[in-house]
This record gives sequence, structure tokens and C-alpha cells, in this order.
Amino acid sequence: MVRQTSILSYHEEQENGNLGRMEQLVYEGLRLYGPCTDKELTELLGFKEANKVRPRRNKLVEKGIVVECGKRQCKVSAKLAILWGIK
Repeated sequence: MVRQTSILSYHEEQENGNLGRMEQLVYEGLRLYGPCTDKELTELLGFKEANKVRPRRNKLVEKGIVVECGKRQCKVSAKLAILWGIK
């Protein structure tokens, strides 16, 4: 479940012009699919490289919108990976 404070933070950043199109896409992906790894989100969004997702997810973490949710085996890489989700 996405907390109301996270939604407010997202909209505030968006209204201030502080979120780029790709940051918005990463946020919406996490909102839609729930906590996932960078590689899972990359695949779910239809990108070929995690480098399309990772820098934008990092920016959302810096802004306090996205947080680490734990670790588990990634469904794409089969390696232990960090789960990311909306705060």
C-alpha cells in the first residue's frame, strides 16, 4: 500500500518540476507493480538495461519517495538483490 505522505511528496516534486519523465515512469512502475528489484522493474517497464532505471530510482531515493524494502532473490537475475518500493 502506498502511503498518503509518499503520494503527496511525489505530487509536490512533480508540480515543482523536479521529476523528469523517466523518474515519473519509474515511480509509476513501482506503484503499479509493487516492490521489485532494479532488474525486475527494468523488465516490467520494457527496457533492455537496468541503467535506464537505476539512476532514476536513485534520484527518487534521494528525494525520499522510494525506499529499500528488503532483499530477496531477483526473478530476473536469480541473485540476491534489494527490493525497492514507494515509501
